[in-house]
Amino acid sequence: MVAKNTIFISEYMPPRGRKDVTMICKKELRIVFEKQRSQMSQVEVEKFSRTIYTQLFQSPAYIQCDWVFTYINMKNEVETKPIIEQCWKEGKRVAVPKIYKDRRMTFVEITAWDQLTEGKFGTVEPVQEGKKEVKPSLHTMIIVPGLVFDENKHRIGYGGGYYDFYLSQIASIGYTIGICYDFQLIKDIPTEIHDLPLHCIITEKRWIK
Repeated sequence: MVAKNTIFISEYMPPRGRKDVTMICKKELRIVFEKQRSQMSQVEVEKFSRTIYTQLFQSPAYIQCDWVFTYINMKNEVETKPIIEQCWKEGKRVAVPKIYKDRRMTFVEITAWDQLTEGKFGTVEPVQEGKKEVKPSLHTMIIVPGLVFDENKHRIGYGGGYYDFYLSQIASIGYTIGICYDFQLIKDIPTEIHDLPLHCIITEKRWIK
């Protein structure tokens, strides 16, 4: 359960300026919001996640897509396993990320849970034997994780830069959606020139389009 004395800094306004200041701000925000998310109870995670993915299923991007690229949730992230199950039920194809040491990330299709294994970096990733990387198309919806998001549809991830690099490589291909709890959505976060905004963000309380 989220602690009663938790401060929800939804109106946080970071300083602008030098790159080193931006990086310090991002690091501080990661610490604050990762701690806050860790205080959520399993009941809260399941309840808020259900509201979020129910809205996701009603979105035009989901209805019209053929492929869904999504992370596998961990550490109180918004649950994605029900999303994957629904995709399989509807005949949509699902791909999940596999990461490498050089900041490279690819997506590999899975059709069953036994096609996942423990990754090198504490994540769950696909068993890639006999499977090739899947490239996104215009009919691909990409669900993007993060620790902090803002009203301009920017995000702060975990610091590895995997999604930032991946999204920069695919340019405008696919539709990117961030899903997060409402307390993770703040007014403004520090950005750099290479940071690309998402197309949409969904929380249990609102949509940012």
